Amino acid sequence: MPDPRITIIIPAYNRSAALAQALDCALRQTCGDFELFVVGDDCTDESEAVATGFNDPRIHWHNLPKNSGGPSAPRNAALALARGAYIAYLDQHDLWRADHLETCLRTAESSGADITVSRAISFGPPGSGVMYASGILPHSRYSPDLLFPACSLFHKKDLVEKISLWAEARVCRLPCEGDFIHRAHLAKCNFTATDALTAFNFPAAWRRNIYLKPGAEEQSAFAEKMQRGDAAWSIQLEEDFGALRSQPAGMLAMPDGWALLPGQTAKTERQGKGLGTMPASEPLTAPRSFTMEEQVCVLEWGQIEPHPLYGTYRWSGPSRTPSIVLPVTVTNGANIRIFVTGTLHEDDMSSIRLSCNGKPVTHRIEPGGPGTAWLVADCGVETRGDNLTITIHTPCTRRPCDIGLNADTRQLGVAVNRIELQPSS
Repeated sequence: MPDPRITIIIPAYNRSAALAQALDCALRQTCGDFELFVVGDDCTDESEAVATGFNDPRIHWHNLPKNSGGPSAPRNAALALARGAYIAYLDQHDLWRADHLETCLRTAESSGADITVSRAISFGPPGSGVMYASGILPHSRYSPDLLFPACSLFHKKDLVEKISLWAEARVCRLPCEGDFIHRAHLAKCNFTATDALTAFNFPAAWRRNIYLKPGAEEQSAFAEKMQRGDAAWSIQLEEDFGALRSQPAGMLAMPDGWALLPGQTAKTERQGKGLGTMPASEPLTAPRSFTMEEQVCVLEWGQIEPHPLYGTYRWSGPSRTPSIVLPVTVTNGANIRIFVTGTLHEDDMSSIRLSCNGKPVTHRIEPGGPGTAWLVADCGVETRGDNLTITIHTPCTRRPCDIGLNADTRQLGVAVNRIELQPSS
């Protein structure tokens, strides 16, 4: 049997519903000359049954005996088995348009480039207001400030002989995709772009506690529209991509990871996805106070920062719906006080809305010290054994550099210092 032109690699870990959607879109490709490796990172769910259940001889299932904590080890295991001349990556949460492989292969073969990138849109969770575009090469050359999701990468198999395999998350300062791309750039590899929007990225790291939730509703709804051939929807996606590329903060950018410790990015991402450790929940029977130390989610909260008067705080952003997950259970309601140490515009505070475990709650604003305020709500929700989750719905996020405050280019919403809880009487 001749070797396939392409090897598709899907790293998997305990999200079998999403994996099913990814496999389905891979098998719908107009270019069928591929083999497909699904490599589990010590999966313990139904991922194997999903992969083998398609009964397609091109699909090969492997499960690593020990969890590595990231997609690099599964990708490397698949690369060791790959027979294709080209490698395409599809993470279990992501999707391709049906002509993705055909477009990438045609572009790669005509250009001879080491790495081909498709256009992609990275979507934040519903309600977050977050989308980023990627896959543009300014002046047909790679720029080190650009980041591409794995689902848009297509490269010659022998690229790994030039730059080595995927680096383990525990040694990377950047996201592993950023590290891989950066090493290819340093090795003077050739990049080219398809200039076609064929990849759609739903980053797990942007979705709070995603690994604690079954289902893949986002992917399922998106795939249904693709398969239905919804022309108006496809045009809207192209218009969204065009709008994003024209915005100063609309392109997916390489994070500034060099100041971080090795593995810190991966640790933050794992905790946000619900794969880290969290204190055991306890019933709210007495007043409790929580800082923002444990509120880690890449899209929702920035790094801990020092405050000259109040200890530490975190800015929300770029998501407009950051959540605060607290290790308490509530049975008879609670009084909630959120100490806000700043917003970027005076109107933003009055436009904030709150919800608790998905249910809207009415709140009032009480003055704090200079430039600060308390968001106060009497929450009657029962968490029914779940952690208390408070979502702050901000009207928008802003970049300080755009409104003349300073040179900060982050998309920021509200700065939170602490949360105080008291059981309802």
